[in-house]
Amino acid sequence: MLSAQGQRSRMRRIIGVTITALAFVPVLMLASPAGPAGALRYVPLGATACGVLMSVWWWRRKWPSRNQSWLVVGIGTVGIAVTLSSMSDPTVGLLSSSVFSLVTTYSAFLHSRRVLVLSWIASGLTVAFLAIRVAFTSIPMALSGALVSGLVIATTSMLCRMAIRLLDAGNVQHPNEIDRLTGLLNREAFEIQAATMLGSHSRHDDQYLVILAVGIDDMSLLSDMDGTHSTLHARVAVAQALRETVRHRVPLAHVSDSEFLIADVFKTNDPSPLVERMRLAISTTPMRLTASIGTVCSPLAPLASLPAEQVLQELIDVAMRAMNESRAAGGNQTISVNYPTPTPNQE
Repeated sequence: MLSAQGQRSRMRRIIGVTITALAFVPVLMLASPAGPAGALRYVPLGATACGVLMSVWWWRRKWPSRNQSWLVVGIGTVGIAVTLSSMSDPTVGLLSSSVFSLVTTYSAFLHSRRVLVLSWIASGLTVAFLAIRVAFTSIPMALSGALVSGLVIATTSMLCRMAIRLLDAGNVQHPNEIDRLTGLLNREAFEIQAATMLGSHSRHDDQYLVILAVGIDDMSLLSDMDGTHSTLHARVAVAQALRETVRHRVPLAHVSDSEFLIADVFKTNDPSPLVERMRLAISTTPMRLTASIGTVCSPLAPLASLPAEQVLQELIDVAMRAMNESRAAGGNQTISVNYPTPTPNQE
């Protein structure tokens, strides 16, 4: 979803800067009288090395894998816990333990509730350990430090989780129906929504069902020139261009690496105005892309008595063939088919 909103690169940079900055804090603490002493002076060096490794994952152009992100949570939590526990002055460690909020907020935003709970438990145990050490010299300081750190850690992550729920409140789609890269529908969800749309309009004699298949041209060339990153960026850019071009709530899906499907209902059998707007939107993306487009149009009234799933499958197949013919002819063009009413399967 971050890619679909154009925030993926920004998110990667923010996390990269945060991890890089935090990685050097343990080394800086070596110069402080409150920092680790004796053999524990080697602990910050290990924590810094792990922090630098994690920052490398986020500075690359490729988004870290799920396993790498889990490691960021695990290594970050352990690194912070060990560094704070190694402080010569436990009061400094306790008052600094609110830094766990960065890990728990990261978990709340990018991971499941289980990962968030585990990070809460690890943070809580560390805060409790430090509070017990401080309590030997000052019980009020121990209680106040633990209370402040606990509130910061819990509140920031819970507010983040709440914000995500509020943002998703208007999205009635199940996560399994959404393409993770572009935020558009997948093929199965597209067919369900298109069938629903077909059923709601089937009694209007003066309307037409239009299926459009859009394929990005020269994807293999993009991959050869600049690797996977360029192809991912192209798919996200085209998805955003199409989302801004079609009507709201119109079924729009990303069905393969370079192909998209759109279903809409028109009052005429001429989808060319929409097609031209899509081609213009795609051509104005940062990569100046072009697309091969196939369209198929069928009157709605005769479709009322036919199975919606069969109708859609036939029309989608025709639109995809038209798109492939457009691509084979050189791309950057449109082939339209006024398709006759599909016939029911007699088997």
